[in-house]
This record gives sequence, C-alpha cells and structure tokens, in this order.
Amino acid sequence: MASLQFFRLSDNELSGSLPDSIGSMRSLQRFYLSNNRISGEIPSSIGQLVNATDLYLDNNRLSGKIPTAIGRMSSLQTLDLSSNHLDGPIPVQISQLTNLQDLHLSFNPALNLRSPPRFLGKINLFQLGLADTGLVGVLPRWLASTSISTLDLSSNKLVGKLPTWIGNMTNLSNLNLSNNALESAIPEEFMNLTQLLAVDLHSNKFTGPIRPVLAKKTSDPLGHYDSIDLSRNMFTGGIDGDMGGLPAMDSLTAFDVSYNPLLGGKIPKSMGNLQNLAVVRMAGDGLTGTIPAGVLNIPSLAVFDVSYNRLRGMIPAHNASLSDGGFKGNPGLCGAPLPPCKR
Repeated sequence: MASLQFFRLSDNELSGSLPDSIGSMRSLQRFYLSNNRISGEIPSSIGQLVNATDLYLDNNRLSGKIPTAIGRMSSLQTLDLSSNHLDGPIPVQISQLTNLQDLHLSFNPALNLRSPPRFLGKINLFQLGLADTGLVGVLPRWLASTSISTLDLSSNKLVGKLPTWIGNMTNLSNLNLSNNALESAIPEEFMNLTQLLAVDLHSNKFTGPIRPVLAKKTSDPLGHYDSIDLSRNMFTGGIDGDMGGLPAMDSLTAFDVSYNPLLGGKIPKSMGNLQNLAVVRMAGDGLTGTIPAGVLNIPSLAVFDVSYNRLRGMIPAHNASLSDGGFKGNPGLCGAPLPPCKR
C-alpha cells in the first residue's frame, strides 16, 4: 500500500502487534489506531514514515521502549502514545522532530520519568501531556521559556511551590497540575496568564486566597475562563465578592472550589452575573450566610452543590431542576428541594 496517505482504524477491537511492514507505507501522512487492543512493542521501522504528520497510538496496550527511530519521522507534528504500558526513558532523538507541536505521553506510569526531560524545551511544543508518568520533585524552570499552550502534568508526585515564573508562560490556555502534592499560595504572577481558558489545580495542598486565579488579566478576546477547578486544597479567604464582575470570569461554565475546609466566607451575590455557569460545586467549604437569589436563576445552571457547609435560611425560588443532595448537610437550610421551612 505504498501510495496510502490516510489510515484510520480507531475505536475498534483490533489486537496483536504492529507489524514491521508498517515502515513500507512510505507515503503515509496520518495514522490513527487509537482505542484498540494493540500490544507488543512499537517497531523501529516506524521511523521510515518520514512523511507522517500525525501518529495516534493512544489507548492501546503497547509496551517496551519508545523506539529511537521515531526521531527520523521528520514531518511529525502530533505524536500521541498516551494510555499504554510504555517504559522509559523518552528517547532524546525526539528532540530532532523540529516540526513536532503536540506530544502526548500521559498515563504511561512505567515511563518513570522523574523529571520532564530538558531536551523537550528545544522543541517548539504547543501541547505537552505527561500526566501519570512518574514525575517527582519540583516543576522544572525550563518550562518558563517555552511557548506551550496546553500543559498537563497531573497525577504525579510533584512537590514544592507553584513558582513565580509560571507567569512567564503567557501562551498557556490549558493548565492541569491536579493530583500532585504542590503546596504554596498562588503567586500574584499567575495573573499574567492572559490567554488561560481552563485551570485544574484540584487535589494538591495549595493555600492562601484564590483571587490570583479569579482576577487574572485577559488578552481579549482570549483568556476568558471556561472552567476552574480548585477543589480539595487548603485555600483560605473566601470567594471574592466581586467574582461576577471580574473580566476573566464572564464566560465561565464550570466552577469547583469544593472541599477547601478553610475557605469560609459567603456565596457572592455577584455570582449570579455569570450567565454561562452550568456547574457550581462549593461543598465542604465552611460557607456561612444565605444563598443569594440570583445565583439559582442562572439559565444554564444544571449542577449546584453547596452541601456540608453552614448555610442557613430559605433556598431561593428557582426554575432549575436541582438535586436535594446539593443542599444536604446544612441544618439551617430549608425550602425546595429540601423540606419546607417551619415558621
């Protein structure tokens, strides 16, 4: 099949290994074999696919090392080997792929990387995924000088502070550092991430106020949040009362600060201004006071969870179909969907 340029057999139940003869498909440009049951090692003959721009082998059962020959795939722009059983290390020959934009190696715990290889900083990457790849220690400083837009280092064992140089990564649009052991306040420099659309910092040990996240600057029309997940940390200082008027928040659809037991404060009335909100999770945050009426009248609201706080008073009338589970654990609350208030 020497003339074949496009090959896609994704989302099937194919098994067995990749044959060496794959290297004979010299005209191949895009190769999609995601979501199958392919096992064995990636053959070194794959390096002969010098015209290939996209290689997707994610969500299979591939094992062994990433072949050094992959560095000969000089046209490669996207390489996705995530969710397999690959061993480390990442071959340094990947740094020869000067056209590479997206590198996804997440959910290969046997890679056991320890630290993101410095040579990745030599490639002008747009997306870098290294979730659950055995990373430990602090965030490497070389990331500050990259132009990465999507960075996923979640589900590792990263420790230390969120460094001030994070503010130099001004091309970031998606940042996921969740499920690590990072412990610090969010630095003021975070507000320099003017293109950031989605941030996920859940399940760390972050402290201090959440305002540096909420009040970041924008680069119109870019940098208006779609989702924020700060849950399961140790933030303090409450939710800023003016959150509904902050420029970066006006397009927000999902907001999760649940299980920050020291957060405290009240539910901001201005949250009702965020008319795109569909999911709001603020359970277990030590919130007090009442639920502002406007918040439950957001047209797109589908999930509202303020369970296990210290809220009181009548739940405002609303048209949204909200679960009573989202209000439980607040002995002072009453009214639909909880039992009616007693005089």
